[in-house]
Amino acid sequence: MPPEGRHLCLACAARPVASLQQRRAAAGLCKTCGINTTSGGRVHCRDCLDAINVRQRATLARHAAAGVCLGCKREPRLPDSRYCAPCRDRLRRTMLARWRIKANERRAEGLCIRCGKHPALAGFDACEGCREHVRAHSLAYYRRRASERKAAGLCVRCGERPPEHGTLDCGPCRDRQLSYKYRGMPDLPNRYTVIEIATGTDHGTWETLQELAGALAYAKLTLDDVEIVADTAPMAAFRSW
Repeated sequence: MPPEGRHLCLACAARPVASLQQRRAAAGLCKTCGINTTSGGRVHCRDCLDAINVRQRATLARHAAAGVCLGCKREPRLPDSRYCAPCRDRLRRTMLARWRIKANERRAEGLCIRCGKHPALAGFDACEGCREHVRAHSLAYYRRRASERKAAGLCVRCGERPPEHGTLDCGPCRDRQLSYKYRGMPDLPNRYTVIEIATGTDHGTWETLQELAGALAYAKLTLDDVEIVADTAPMAAFRSW
């Protein structure tokens, strides 16, 4: 049934427009204006793209000011996201499916699954540059967390207790560092950095597998959704002796 005040339904009304856009695209013309030519596999000319981007940015700004989801335009957005929970989960599933297809294609070609430009290192899925980037990102996160704990007046190691006078560590952490097992090369714990594959979001660096599992549960992610970068301590190989 057509809407009130119209002679055609939405599908019939859109059919001539779709046919016109298809003819323009086949002729290499912009689908919007039909005057300028397109390039780079695009369907719009540069002028129409700029106008579309301006309208989209204005729409996004209006929805952001109203505090509504950018996906459905109806539900309120989550505090730490631009989307509501259903739209965020749906977007994650879509991005993850695309990422898996792309990663499998790159892995089959022997390329780094992150950048897709350089060969992956033997035994790894990433190139040296991407591995160094993840390491640097994890180190920057660790330093930022230590700075935040220091500014908050907490121990930079555990973040649970205030530090001792003149130090950055609390009493228990300092005693553990000065204990017999820390003489020589310290047997530091392993650290695990969680990177969401679909979005590249860093979900933090954790020292135990229990903390890692808790972070995944809090973010509603599975092991298939993330890449876990392990920073293994030098003395870890001797623990089983």
